[in-house]
Amino acid sequence: MSAVAVSQAVLGKRLKNARIKRHMTQEQAAEHIEFSVAHLSKIERGIKPISIVKLSELCDVLNIPIEWVIAGAVIPQNGGYNQQFGDIARRCTPRTVEAMLDLCSKIADLEESILRGSELNGPPITGR
Repeated sequence: MSAVAVSQAVLGKRLKNARIKRHMTQEQAAEHIEFSVAHLSKIERGIKPISIVKLSELCDVLNIPIEWVIAGAVIPQNGGYNQQFGDIARRCTPRTVEAMLDLCSKIADLEESILRGSELNGPPITGR
């Protein structure tokens, strides 16, 4: 079984947005899962990871599906990406490489903006 890379920052943002949407303070959420406020704050900021058990508990408290939280946080694993980008960049001028990096950055910013927009709409509320 291979490990799945997860963006702690994306996962944390989704949890924070869901908590805020439910008008729940960090103190209230932390108490339900027996975490300190400082620890939950670090999870929401993407500084600390959260175990799958505690994530499940927090999703229950927030009444959101764990699948929704994880779905946007999984980072596709493809060891060939670096090699592919390197091969392409070696065929280009330095100016073109700069333009490619700028374009990739803008695409990433756009995707992040779209994700933030979907998070503003919030996760689906489960019927638990």
